[in-house]
Amino acid sequence: KHDEILAQTSFFAATPSAVLQTIATSATTQQLQRGDVLFNEGDSPDALFVVLSGRIAIAVDNKPL
Repeated sequence: KHDEILAQTSFFAATPSAVLQTIATSATTQQLQRGDVLFNEGDSPDALFVVLSGRIAIAVDNKPL
């Protein structure tokens, strides 16, 4: 299912399904609530996030950009 979701994004639209299936094997689903922190500035860049619904706010020093 994750590979189908990825295929629907513009970022992965032209990606072959075999590659999407490989990426999808590492995929997890997270549900966040308002105020939850997805990652912090300076965190190791070890993940890619795809927002399926809702909105993400970006802030630096707790100040929205």
